[in-house]
Amino acid sequence: MRVVLHGGFHKTATSFLQGVLQRNRGYLARQNITYLHHRDVRRQFTVPCQLNAYEKIGVNRRTRISDDELQAMTEEFFRPVLDQNPETLIISDENMAGHCGHCVQRGMLYHFRRAFMGGFSNALPFDVDEVYLSVRNYGDFFAAAYGEYLRSATTHRFVTEEDMKTRLLDRMPSWHLTMTSVASAFPNSEIRIWRYEDFSSLSGKVLQQMIGPTADVERFKVPNSRNVRPSPSQKAIEMFVQAYKTGSPEEALAKRQEFEQAFPKNDENPGYNPWTSEEYTKLSDAYEEHWSKIVNNPRFTVISP
Repeated sequence: MRVVLHGGFHKTATSFLQGVLQRNRGYLARQNITYLHHRDVRRQFTVPCQLNAYEKIGVNRRTRISDDELQAMTEEFFRPVLDQNPETLIISDENMAGHCGHCVQRGMLYHFRRAFMGGFSNALPFDVDEVYLSVRNYGDFFAAAYGEYLRSATTHRFVTEEDMKTRLLDRMPSWHLTMTSVASAFPNSEIRIWRYEDFSSLSGKVLQQMIGPTADVERFKVPNSRNVRPSPSQKAIEMFVQAYKTGSPEEALAKRQEFEQAFPKNDENPGYNPWTSEEYTKLSDAYEEHWSKIVNNPRFTVISP
């Protein structure tokens, strides 16, 4: 069985890829290709793996999952797939390395990534042949991650826009170092990477590589675009920040959905951009430098237009 893992990352058209694969599950199944719905993977495998990882690194969580419990849950989740024994199995979950909140709160890429991805890999009852990942300009990625963070943020340890920017610019993330963590977690896997900025010309190529030669991506049906949730607009987040500064955090967080609905991202309301031109240039220069390191690292296979 060929096993393919699409691990994200967040805000890199992951939802689009998952939507296409989900929309065409029937066609894929007829070609002996199984796609596990990402929500099922997250709920029944990724989250238990992360709770188990928290336990190992000493992070106190209300729900705890022991090694024995994780093994039992994993066996139950994957048993139908193993019994079916498809020619190709495709697993997708962009939360494999962590969450947008982990990036925003610390100004770095996936603070718990080694523990999370290592636990994810070790718990799988089979080897992964190929891992698919996408990277994005740091300025755009962290702006989108902050918008996503606000959708589920609480007042506990709330991160302001200023805090996120300060921590990020002080620490400077590295996709290359993040990818070396992926390589450590999946030492026997081929790791295929592309830039989000190239995705419009790469989507068919990426999908075809994922599903393999026995199916034809040209026969795919396009998913309903209404299911795609865009990132918040600049105006929506400005309204949130203003409410946060002039009122209470609780009031601002309670109105975040109202602001998104009142000011959706469109031609009149551009996407969220918290950076000055100098800050964005600094982040873009770092992104290009780190992308060059990925391209020149023989451990990674780059998917180019």
